[in-house]
Amino acid sequence: MNLAIDSRIEIPDSVKGLIFDCDGTLVDSMTLHMEAWADALRSTGSTFDYEFFFSKKGMKEEEIVVLYNIHMHKNLDPGTVVEAKHAFFRRHLREVRPIEKVVDVVYRYKNMVPMAVV
Repeated sequence: MNLAIDSRIEIPDSVKGLIFDCDGTLVDSMTLHMEAWADALRSTGSTFDYEFFFSKKGMKEEEIVVLYNIHMHKNLDPGTVVEAKHAFFRRHLREVRPIEKVVDVVYRYKNMVPMAVV
C-alpha cells in the first residue's frame, strides 16, 4: 500500500505571475550564511553569537555589524567584516542546496506564468 502524499505546491489558475526570493526560498542558504558570519568574526578575533546573527536575518549586513559592535562592545569595521563574510560565502557557494518543492514549482510552471527572482 502506497501512503505517499503528493506534497507538491500547486498554483491556482488565478495566479498571473510568480516572484521568488532566492535566499531561503529557492535555496537553503542560511547554514552557509551563519558559517560565513562565524568565519568573518573569527578572522577579527571576535566571538560568533549564533542567536544574535540568526535573529538579524534579512537585515543589511553592515547594519548587523553595527548592532554586533553595540551588543559585544566591539569596534569592527562593517565593510571589512562583510567583505570577509562574502569571500567565505563565495568560496563555499557550491554547498548551497535548492529547496526542491519550490524549484519544482519553477519547472512545472515555467512556460505557463511569468516568473522573476528578486
